[in-house]
Amino acid sequence: MPRRFATTIALTLCTVAIVLPLVAALLIARHQSMEEAGAQASNIASAIIHRTEAVGEQSAAAYQRLTELNPSGTCSEAKRAQLRRILLDYDYVQAAGYVSGDRITCSAIGPQADGLQMGPPAYVSPKGTRVHFGVSIDGSRPFVVLSGDHYATAVHPDNLLVETPSVPGLAQGVFGRSAGKVWARDGHFDPAWLEQHGKAARAIFYDGGYLVAIQGSERFDVGAYAAIPRAYLSSRLRELALLLLPVGLALGAALVGAIVMFARQRASLPALLRAALNRQEFVLYYQPIVELGSNTIAGAEALLRWPANKQIGMRPALFVQAAADCGLTARFTEYVLARVAIDGPRFFSRYPGCYISVNLAPSDLLSGAVVEHLQRLLTTPGIGVHNIVVEVTESSFVDPASANRTIARIHALGIRVAIDDFGTGFSGLSQLTQLRADCLKIDKIFVDAIGTGSVTSEVVLHIIAMARSLKLTLISEGVETHAQAEFLRQHGVAFAQGWLFGKAQPLDELLRPAGPD
Repeated sequence: MPRRFATTIALTLCTVAIVLPLVAALLIARHQSMEEAGAQASNIASAIIHRTEAVGEQSAAAYQRLTELNPSGTCSEAKRAQLRRILLDYDYVQAAGYVSGDRITCSAIGPQADGLQMGPPAYVSPKGTRVHFGVSIDGSRPFVVLSGDHYATAVHPDNLLVETPSVPGLAQGVFGRSAGKVWARDGHFDPAWLEQHGKAARAIFYDGGYLVAIQGSERFDVGAYAAIPRAYLSSRLRELALLLLPVGLALGAALVGAIVMFARQRASLPALLRAALNRQEFVLYYQPIVELGSNTIAGAEALLRWPANKQIGMRPALFVQAAADCGLTARFTEYVLARVAIDGPRFFSRYPGCYISVNLAPSDLLSGAVVEHLQRLLTTPGIGVHNIVVEVTESSFVDPASANRTIARIHALGIRVAIDDFGTGFSGLSQLTQLRADCLKIDKIFVDAIGTGSVTSEVVLHIIAMARSLKLTLISEGVETHAQAEFLRQHGVAFAQGWLFGKAQPLDELLRPAGPD
């Protein structure tokens, strides 16, 4: 990766690492402030409904007692005394009286000469109660009057609302749900609130200026709203942001530190790998390859390990890829073949007639230099052409012409070639024919699917049939159960490797005689 490009990527990641936690902190603060305000508005609306239902219950009880009185006759002192006794029993009912048409003819205050004009009702509830707004009974304050055929009770709108000193600018109100008429309100009111949500049992919404909660009564044809202004929401958002932004900043700083550390590690990785090669820190582990028919070792795959990299914690697949990114693949391949030259004679002395398979990278086939290293390996006493197999992946054939030229030279040495991880790339039968391989290795993902009934469970049979048609020797990777091994053996797979037969291990452990069962 070019240094300038890597620097650009690192700077971009650092910017994202700083900005992303801060943006997340702001989004969380906004969400939290809206959640808190929504709960607060909902609680206030519920408190208003609780108060309104208490007023409604008292008004209904007072009205019931009025029906027990005789509505006929003059507005005598005895009648007024009866009305005053009723009012003394109810805190929220300010007036009660007799009505005739749309007039109050007698109340606790006294007789009305021409009757107190209530005016036509603003609306009639589903239960038949006539609701009048703005009726001045005592000559000053407007009341809400609830009237029937002969009687009426009056309540002051302020009794329906609640005190909320903790929310500056709060708007609140009570309304009739069936008609959408406001009974009492304090502060801002938008008719659209009731037009859109007035009949809902419960609703919380934000209209851009207010966060509004609406709560309906389960007992009466009324609802309540509580609306918290944007100014209060903004102040709460600022408070939460001041708490969360330092957390986001600290997280961003930690991410930047991690990115810088990773970038430094990546920048120094080529030097680390070269130094490890020079110090011969890499070792070969060998995973046995077993003949399924006899259950005996037929060979072993040489796998590179780096025991000394514990401080880096880099797995084999990662440092092999890192070596490719750093342009060190050729040196690693040469190193592996040199180690096989050392280990091979001991292995073949213990397992005569067996082989060691070595993995080649795509770049090895493109350059062709690997052929010279293989020639040098074959000059090692105790190692013959039948003792070495090279493994290449499907991705090695991006440039088929160059790859096939190198494979032809390897074949000319008498060394066999195996296609590794077959099925994970894009090779079909026609492409496989052109690869001029001797062996085909079935990838672990297809072996894992054996007997599962999954979509990929049948793929292994197609791979086996394809290999048979091309007369290729089959080797299965990743075999972990006896059932998998038996399935593969029954379907003509000759060789297998996997944890069932042994993990990759140092040569000394592989050569150690097996103990008694």
